[in-house]
Amino acid sequence: MSEAPRDQTTKGSRGQKRSVAAAKEGKNETSRRSIARSQGQIKACGGIMIVEIAEFSIRPESQREFDAAIQRGVESVIAFSPGFRRYEVQRGIESPGRYVLLIEWDSVESHTVDFRGSDAFLRWREFVGPYFVKPPQVEHFERVCGTRAA
Repeated sequence: MSEAPRDQTTKGSRGQKRSVAAAKEGKNETSRRSIARSQGQIKACGGIMIVEIAEFSIRPESQREFDAAIQRGVESVIAFSPGFRRYEVQRGIESPGRYVLLIEWDSVESHTVDFRGSDAFLRWREFVGPYFVKPPQVEHFERVCGTRAA
């Protein structure tokens, strides 16, 4: 006779044991957040790396070409810069000529000194610069808290 599998438990915010299955089903919000945090889906507040957010405006009719240019530019130039971690490009739904490029860097200096101060920046702009209808807006952000897909 085999034993039924035991339900995993976790401690709630007040120290009570709670069922992992119940927490995942959303029966207890505190437990659900605790489980997500323990599985790395919710990161602790604060952090070392920064995010560069660059907003571009292009002519909507050049979307297809710009999509290819920005990918080639990031993957063949920026991705090899010291301090680069990852990137993501988003295109506006209501404003198809509006793009946001998010790049995670080790530090602001990785972007502003190591990349922007190098010949790599000029090579990057050769890929994307011809599509801009106005100069990009660029700012740096630090993570406060949030979630990430598992």
